[in-house]
Amino acid sequence: MAPRVLLVVGPGGAGASTTAARVADEFAANGSGVTVLDDDPYDGAGARCRESSVLHATAHDTDGGDGARRVLEALGASADLIDPLRHTATASALKLLWSIPVGLPADHLVVIDSGTAGPELARLARTLPGTLLRLSRLGTGWLRTSRPLLAALGGRRSGPALLEQLQSAAQRARGIRHDVCGGSGGALLVAGDEGKTARLGVGVGLSGVRVRGVIGLDGASDVLPGVPRLAQKDMLAGLEQDGQPPLRIQPDAAEGYRMRMPLPLSDFRDLKIHWSGHSLTLSACGHQSLLELPSALQRCRPSGARLRDGMLDIAFRPNLAGA
Repeated sequence: MAPRVLLVVGPGGAGASTTAARVADEFAANGSGVTVLDDDPYDGAGARCRESSVLHATAHDTDGGDGARRVLEALGASADLIDPLRHTATASALKLLWSIPVGLPADHLVVIDSGTAGPELARLARTLPGTLLRLSRLGTGWLRTSRPLLAALGGRRSGPALLEQLQSAAQRARGIRHDVCGGSGGALLVAGDEGKTARLGVGVGLSGVRVRGVIGLDGASDVLPGVPRLAQKDMLAGLEQDGQPPLRIQPDAAEGYRMRMPLPLSDFRDLKIHWSGHSLTLSACGHQSLLELPSALQRCRPSGARLRDGMLDIAFRPNLAGA
């Protein structure tokens, strides 16, 4: 199964834009509908595509600009609620993410020329729906208490209209998260410097986005355990993987539940895990991502974790009644 949304990620100068264009051209030549998104209308992947059927859009000529601006305005009105996004919700990243088309056929591929912004986009896709949902559930009270002056001047943004806007944005953000972080999403790493490539892979993987392969590394390199090395000739075949979601939760007879997710980290000592009851915060190599836990795991406590062959495995044990 080919991905529906593919982040093409790589260090500066590694050739991420050229690779994104090649992927788009080859899928289009095989009859698939393809849209290329980038943030550079002159030298991005869209400008390098050769197939005329490839649709090209930048964050500046879609509704991503206005839609992202409205979401940022809403988020900016409550700074204490956007800590998970504080280092990621830049206007350019949100514009690019918000430009992902919705309602496309299942065989349509969206290729995002994300370069070094791949971890930012992945983390934003993962965290934005929860933040918008929390804001919409709080009603307009947070606007009066946290930004009273803004509320007093906010005749342009009535409470009901703002809540409706937040709810609509949350619904769209959930769709984007499903396409980017779910089984139909993924990332292709274009290797340059091994250290930089590894850090980008870590940042993308922490947000639960499947790293489907890395192209351009020496086959003997083991900088990303658990990630297949793809040669030019088999790059597209390597992207055709199963559609299972990268983050899986399964019952476990001994513990209760196990959460498994691919995590291309070379050393478990690089990883820090913080549990807060409703979420897990994963940190490594300067990247951080917040994973909201489903209700079943919110009634449990982590009882152990291990990282082996690029797969993170966390056991959860149900809380005892009355404990």
